[in-house]
Amino acid sequence: MKAIIKSAPGPGGLELKEVPEKFPGPGEVKIKVAVCGICGTDLKILSGDISTPTPVVLGHEFSGTIEAIGPGVHHLHPGERVTSETDCHFCGICFYCRTGDPQFCPQRKGIGTTVDGAFAQYVVVPASGVHKIPDDVDFKEGALFEPLAVACHAVFERAHIRPDHKVVVIGVGAIGLLISQLVKISGSRVVQIGLSRHEGRLELAKKWGISTLADDSPRIDLILKKLESHQGADFVFECSGDEDSFSLGVNLLKKGGTLVQVGFFHQPLPIDLNLVVNKEINIVSSRGKRPSSWFLALDLVERKAIDLEGIITHTFNFHNWEEGFKCAQKKGGVKVVITFV
Repeated sequence: MKAIIKSAPGPGGLELKEVPEKFPGPGEVKIKVAVCGICGTDLKILSGDISTPTPVVLGHEFSGTIEAIGPGVHHLHPGERVTSETDCHFCGICFYCRTGDPQFCPQRKGIGTTVDGAFAQYVVVPASGVHKIPDDVDFKEGALFEPLAVACHAVFERAHIRPDHKVVVIGVGAIGLLISQLVKISGSRVVQIGLSRHEGRLELAKKWGISTLADDSPRIDLILKKLESHQGADFVFECSGDEDSFSLGVNLLKKGGTLVQVGFFHQPLPIDLNLVVNKEINIVSSRGKRPSSWFLALDLVERKAIDLEGIITHTFNFHNWEEGFKCAQKKGGVKVVITFV
């Protein structure tokens, strides 16, 4: 089968190669990949900013059709349309596994990072993490369940948003846009902040009825006016990983407010802890997702409460995968996906 492989450590080293097909073992399923999305993690592996064992097939945001099932799998069947969680292995007995956070398991292995992923014609994954896609959801949308699960984890499992909250979301990538949608459907007021070059992305938020601001030097008073709050925001979701955005978030929060850090920073961050202490600000981080996050995501999609299709701005066939990755690197759109069918 053909697969997009990171063949060597460091920058570059991504190539389309012919590799042997794998077959499902006990408790596993083999999926014929239909669509796989390009994630920021894939780009960081490509640039060498994230180290992975090589060679490895990238890709963890995907959907497809079950091709075969391994021994012991009874709840799934060939021909079913599915997506999958990104855990290939965790121990199941450590503190984190037993308390619902297997993403922190010391023995965890991730699909598309430490084991072969879904930028391939076929991928083999544990059946325990496979979820059926609703009949009226296409494969492109099905490939976005993973980033939606990430957003659900941040909004509902880390921040515990209520209908009366006033929220600012900084950053207009796929996760930031999905978080804004989730905050809005929860009944809270939300303002999405981006830079002047992000007008196209902010148009998506406007279509969903979200108030936006595109400004390279955003004014706190103007943001709070849009938020209709003199005291400040209850929550700020920082999704860009930018030092100035973190500082902006702290200043936007009301006393006792909460900053939810979702974006990863490129370097250590100097923090004005006096301001944090004086305002009694809570700082909460949100990394990845739990298995429970997937059920939240599935429920939202089944109830048609969320727009996934609008996030997808570019589609490339796997024969043109290089153009797809270049497009994602240039950040011209929001979500770039590669199709295999």
